[in-house]
Order: sequence, then C-alpha cells, then structure tokens
Amino acid sequence: SHLVPLETMASLESEPTPHVYVVTSKAGLQARTAPNVGDESRAKGKDFSKGDLVAVDAIMPSLHNSTEKKPGKHGNGPFLRLDSNEGLWLFEFKKHERLMERVKVQAGLWCYKVNNSGVGLALRCMPTTRSDMHMDPEVLYPHETTIWADRLVTDSSGVTFVRVQGTKGWLFTTRDGKETLTRVPRLQDGCVATTSSSSATLPIAEVRNLAARYGWSEVQYNAESRVIAFTSMSETNGRMRVNVYYTTGTVGTSLNHPIDGPGQMFRRCTSLRDLEQIFSNPRVHTERGYKRRRNDPLDGARLPVDTSCVDQSAESEETVARRMLVEMDLEAAALAARRAQLAKHIRVTFEEPVLKSAKKEEARQAAEKKAAEERELEAKRTARGREDTFLLFNSDDIKDSFSSEVTCVATNGRGTIMLYEDGDWTFSRGLPKGLYNKLHGRSLDHSRPSYVAVGTQERYYIRFRNGSSQWVGPDGLSDELEKTSKKVASVAFGEDYHTWFVVYTDGSWECSRSIPSDLDDVLESRKNRDDLSFVTLGPDGEYFLKAQNGKMWWGGISTAMSKTINKIGKDRLKFMDFGEDNTYFIRYS
Repeated sequence: SHLVPLETMASLESEPTPHVYVVTSKAGLQARTAPNVGDESRAKGKDFSKGDLVAVDAIMPSLHNSTEKKPGKHGNGPFLRLDSNEGLWLFEFKKHERLMERVKVQAGLWCYKVNNSGVGLALRCMPTTRSDMHMDPEVLYPHETTIWADRLVTDSSGVTFVRVQGTKGWLFTTRDGKETLTRVPRLQDGCVATTSSSSATLPIAEVRNLAARYGWSEVQYNAESRVIAFTSMSETNGRMRVNVYYTTGTVGTSLNHPIDGPGQMFRRCTSLRDLEQIFSNPRVHTERGYKRRRNDPLDGARLPVDTSCVDQSAESEETVARRMLVEMDLEAAALAARRAQLAKHIRVTFEEPVLKSAKKEEARQAAEKKAAEERELEAKRTARGREDTFLLFNSDDIKDSFSSEVTCVATNGRGTIMLYEDGDWTFSRGLPKGLYNKLHGRSLDHSRPSYVAVGTQERYYIRFRNGSSQWVGPDGLSDELEKTSKKVASVAFGEDYHTWFVVYTDGSWECSRSIPSDLDDVLESRKNRDDLSFVTLGPDGEYFLKAQNGKMWWGGISTAMSKTINKIGKDRLKFMDFGEDNTYFIRYS
C-alpha cells in the first residue's frame, strides 16, 4: 500500500472534497494501484473512457518537483486518488500529455426524490451511470425515496450527478433522456420538503382514538402550533412522549435511548397506519435500533441532550427542528476538531515514515538506473573506439574534434565529418558539395544526422534521426536503397563511381560486382553469411569488414598504415575508413 502525507494532498482541511476530473484522453485511462504511471501498477478491470467523470479525495504531486497543478520534470502527475476506498490512482499528465482536467463542483444542499418506478436507484462510487460502478456493498434507494445531496457536478452531455449527503456515493438526475431524480423545492434550514401526498392532514379524532387504543394519555393540545401531545410509561423506555403535528404529518418522539440517553426523533407519517405503528412501537423506523457507540476518540464529540424535552410543552415543529439543527452544528464542530487531531496523528505516526522510506527507495532505484545507463553508454563508447589516429588532408580542421562521444566518422581523405551523441556535428573542408550544402547552416529545429558516409567523386550518404535519408551515388545503389524497407547500418563507396557496399542492421548486405577481389574472397570464405556489422571501402582498393561476432578483416592498405596498425595492436582496432592518396582514419580502444 502507498500512504500519502496529508500535507501533500488537497484534503478536507484545505478545500471541499471530492474533487472531480474528466478523462480527456482519447484512448481512455486505466487506474493504477500506486501513484505512478507504470504499466506494472495497472488495476485490472478499472478502466475509464474519454468523458467519464472521476471523483478524487486526494491529490499527490509527483515526487519529481511538481505541484498539485503541474507535472514533475518527467512529465508525470499530479497523481489523483479515487474517492472509492479502493486505494486506486489516476494521473493528470503522462509524459507531459494532459489526460484529465479538473471539473467545477458545486457544494450546497439539494433535496431530490428517486423517480425510477419498480427499480429504484443504486448508489455509484463515481459520478457515472455505469452499472459496473455500484457501491460495494450495494446501496439501493427505492422509488420515491427522499435523498439529500451535498455536491453537484454536470458532465459535457448535460447530465447532473449528485453526491448523497453522508455517503461517498453518487446518483444521477437523468439517464437515456429519462428523469431519474426529481428536484424537491427547497425549504428553510434543511427541513424535509413534502408533496401533497405526504402532507395529508391526520384527523384529530382518529389521532386521539389511536393514542387511547395503545394506552397513551393526552397531555396537551395546542391549536396555534397544530400539535397534540401524548405520554406513556414503559418498563424498558421509561416515560415517553409523542408530539403529533397533525397538519404536516410530522411526529416527534421523546424517549430514553439505552446508550445515548434521552433524545428526540422526527418521522413523517403519510397515513394513520404509520402513526399507529409509532404508537404501537415508538422506536419503529428509527434506523438506529440499539447500536452501541465504540469507546473511541470521537466519543468526546457527543453532546448531552436536554432531558427537559421529555416534559416540555409542545413547541412548534419549526422551533424544535431549529433547536436540533443548532445542536447538530455544535456536534459537527466537535467532531471536526477531533477528526483534525486524529488526522495529524495518522500523518505523523504512519504516513510520513512510509513516504520517507518510499522517497529513499525511489532515489536508490534512480541512482541504480543512472549507473546502469552510464555503464551501457561507456560500453558503447569502447565498442566504437575511444582513441583515434589518422593521416588526412585538412587535418587541422578536426585534430581536436575527436572524443569518445563521437558516434560516427567518415572521410574521403580530403574531407572528414564527425557526429556526436548530443546530435551535434563538425566537419573539415573537402566534403562533397551536396553534403556540405545540407549541413552548413542547418536550422536547429531540423532533424539531426545520425549516420553519414562519404566517398570520392562527390558521393555521400546521410541518414537523419527522423528516419529520412539522402544520397548521391550510382544507380545500382539507388535501386537497392529505394526498394528496401530495412534500416541501413553502413554504406561504403569504392574505387570507381559504380562500386558500393550496403550493410543492414539485421546483418544482411548487398554490393556491386566491382568490390575488391580480396573482399569478395573473404565473403565467399564465410559462405556469404548475413552477420555483418559494417563495411568501409577506399578509392584504391582498400576495405575493412567487421562481423557481428567482433571478427575483422582488412586489406589493400598502404605499408605506412600497416605499420600504424601494428603499433596500435590489431586486437585494439574498432574501425577504419580510407581516403585519397593512402589517407586513413582509425579508431581503437
């Protein structure tokens, strides 16, 4: 599990939750089991499509220098914890691409009635109509049930979703064009609104008859407040009092709860049958029963109930409701204070140590990854050749340009070019004019060169990082390059204009018939195997061949170049290219 410090999240202490986001990614999103974008954390079956709304109870920035509104330096985050108690996460950005956007949520109090005959409405864990998003365990509101909503959000199609007060669940006002929730006109201070069916008058005579039938004594009748009060004694409940507001159907019951002590309950009676059930059993429909409260830190938030309510004169329904509302506000404030203390304890004791450990592990993994990348890069540099020696025209132009960061060297003796790991390049005088024109003054926003080969007689080949390539050479070379979809590893230009050799990254190769005879013999002795790494050719019959297993063959070179190779050591050779008048460039490690 991944615990997140409260100070890194948007929570109830900073602004109302939940936050709601809409999925903007065309491909949709799959939730993660941890705050990261890695595929290894994908949560099976938790998919969201474009346009889906998602409720979020916490926002955690990326650990790489992001904020709650911007991604980190790697382009990921902030990470959004789903308000579903499943420990699942989504993310606003991935690799700098925005995948979700914040949606405005209204906070308030709205009253609705369920309008879905025969079925009712099931609570969803997200603002959606999807049937696979039911709360677990399922909560079903029957048809005509009154619900109160404290959050409201509307999607792009105009469907309004409401969060049911006191829960994390959501309902919807319409589905497939049909109204599923009917708005009830708001009354003052949260009093339950009624329709004509629920406000039917309870006949006074019938009320008195029912009370007498079940042993209740009338103690007060107040025509101004439109209330009749009755009392009764019980061995289990002690003295009980029922106030019947006969014009609205509201019934207030005062009795002793076995755990919480004296208190009042208000219920709505739509018929004399409902009132009869209350007189028969004053605790009916309380939806509380005798559930014990745990002896936990929240006990201190409970407020004592004024026991005088049992014997008081029957007040108006509005006065009683308003007094209870004030008591609830005080209790809510006390609960909020206790909650803040508990949240701080959780943060300091549990979450901060976990985050510290997670940061340490992340730093270790990042350092390990960086070290592996550095080792891989150094191995590539060694394989290319870390040192050089050469005999070239215009060598002053490039004598200080070579380093192990050079990825490619090409020469025809008079002109030499080098490409670097960072995409930069340098060259001397004497390049083929077509190649010079492509590189000289090339804009920084154009694709960088990734491979180049040059020959005499203005021949060259160049490939760019975007995959495009251009060349000047014989028709046979053009025919070969234009018909293939393989990626080129090397191109070589030989003694005459029509001599060429191409090696592909899969080890296969093609060449003209005019390659040096010694090279042809080497290829035949190897049974023309498709396992080459690269080949270079020179203007005087020189050649250099390297196979993918590291073995090398060369020939046609001058005596001076042979002495240089012997001085370096044949086992240290990595690459050689050739130019006019016995010039050359050698790389070794």
